[in-house]
Amino acid sequence: MLLTAILLGSLTPWRALGAPDESADPASEALRYARLLNQAFVEAAAKAAPSVAVIVVEQKFRGGEAEARDGREGAPRSSREDFREWWRRQLEESPMEGRGSGVVIREDGYILTNAHVVDGAEKITARFKDGRSFAAEIVGVDRRSEVAVIKIDGGKLPAAPIGDSDATRVGEFAIAIGAPFELDYSVTFGHVSAVGRSEIVAVSELMDQNFIQTDASINPGNSGGPLVNIEGRVVGINTIIRGIGTGIGFAIPINFAMKVADELIEKGSYVRSWVGIEVTDFGEFPRMRDFSGGVKEGVIVVAVHPRGPAADSALEPGDIVTRVAGRAVTTRRELIAAVRGRDVGDAVAVEFIRINEDGKPAPMSLRLEPGVFPERVYRRARSRWSGGRSEASAKGIAIMDLTEEMAANYRAPLEAGVVLTDLDGDYDTEFLGPGDIITKIGGRRVTGVESFKRAVGDVDFSRGVVVKYISDHPLRRDWKRMEILASSP
Repeated sequence: MLLTAILLGSLTPWRALGAPDESADPASEALRYARLLNQAFVEAAAKAAPSVAVIVVEQKFRGGEAEARDGREGAPRSSREDFREWWRRQLEESPMEGRGSGVVIREDGYILTNAHVVDGAEKITARFKDGRSFAAEIVGVDRRSEVAVIKIDGGKLPAAPIGDSDATRVGEFAIAIGAPFELDYSVTFGHVSAVGRSEIVAVSELMDQNFIQTDASINPGNSGGPLVNIEGRVVGINTIIRGIGTGIGFAIPINFAMKVADELIEKGSYVRSWVGIEVTDFGEFPRMRDFSGGVKEGVIVVAVHPRGPAADSALEPGDIVTRVAGRAVTTRRELIAAVRGRDVGDAVAVEFIRINEDGKPAPMSLRLEPGVFPERVYRRARSRWSGGRSEASAKGIAIMDLTEEMAANYRAPLEAGVVLTDLDGDYDTEFLGPGDIITKIGGRRVTGVESFKRAVGDVDFSRGVVVKYISDHPLRRDWKRMEILASSP
C-alpha cells in the first residue's frame, strides 16, 4: 500500500516537471502551423476541383491518302500496298483522341478552356470529378489569346470561384489542377514565378502574351485547366509549358481570359481594339535613354502601321507616350491594356513627348480612335529593292534619291526621304537595311542627297543616332519605324 501510494502520489508532479506535452513543445507548435498550411492546400484544391472538367476530344485522321497503287490504272496490288490501304482506312475510320482540361465559369454549362484543346474537334466530351459526363459544343474560339469556350447541357453546375489576376503577386502559392498524361484531377503546387511574361511564343505578333509564370508542375493535359491561389480562386488558365519537367509553365491571366470568354459567349468572337503602333519601353530598350532628352519613363513608339488608325496622326516613331486616357503608362503591357480595353471608335487622349532636332523634349497630345485589330498585320512579301547605283555615300552609308517608280511603290511622295542602298560591316542593325527609305536622322529631316549629307555630317556613330525610316522589311513592309544606328565597337 505504501509503494502504491508513493507511485500514485508522484504521478502528477512527474508530468508537471518533465513529461512530454505536445501543447508546450516548441516543435509541435511549428508542426501545428505546418498542418494548418497543409490544410489550406487541401481546402483550396477541394474548393476548385468540382468546377474542373476533363476535356476529351475526338478528331478524324486528316492525313493525305496513302499511296496504294504504283501509278498505273488497273495495276496489280502488292501485299504491302494492300496493307497501306487497310491502314489508311483504319486511321480514317478510327477517331484520334486528345485530352485537356477546362473550368466551369457559368452555372448553366459554359466551360473555359484553351483554343488548341478543342479547335477543329469533331466530338467533345466533358467529364467531371463526380463521374458525370456530357457532350459539349464549341461556343467560340479565339486563337490569338488561346481562349475557347464550350457549352454542355448539364443542369446547374458548380461554377469556379474567380480571383483577381491583376492582384496576383510574385511569390504567391499557385495550384494547378488538370489531367496531365491522362491522370485526371492531378493537383500540383508551386509559386507564381513571374507576371506579365511576354515574348514566350516566337511569333509574338500572332498571339496575346501577358502570362503568369509558375513553377507548379504543368504537363500535356493540363492545358485549359485552372491555376488557383491558396484561397481556391482561379487566377489563370494553364496554357504553355517550357519543356516537360522544367518547372516553367505559363497561364493566361483570368481577368483577360474571362473578358475574352464573355465576348465569345455574347457575340461569338472577341474584337480587339488597336491604334496601329508598335511600342516598347525603356526596360526593353535601354539605349533609348541616351536619346530621350532626359525623359526616363514612358512607352517608346518603335513603328507606326501605314494603314492603322495612327497612320495619319501626328504620332511618329521615336515619340515617347507618357499617358493614355489620363493614366500614366510606363510599360508596353500597360499601353496595350489601356487601348485593348476600349471600344472600337471610342476616342482616347494620348499624351506624348517628341525629341526635337536639338535633343530637347517637346510635350504633345492628340486623340486617336481605336480600330478593329486586323487578323493579318504583318504581311510577308519580297523586298521591293532590286539594287542599283548609289548616288551618295557618307560614313559607310550609301543612299540614292527616290525615283517616281519607287515612290509609287511605297505610296510616298518623292520628298519622303532617301533610299538606303548599302551599309558597310561596321553597323549592327535590327531591321534597317537596303530598300528602306530614311526620313530623319537625329531629328533632321532627310528629303534628298544633300540633306542626307548635312544630317550625317556631325553625327558620332560610335555613340549612335536615332534613324527614322519607312521599312521595306518583308515582315514590316511600309511601316514607319525607328532604330538607333551605331557603329560596331
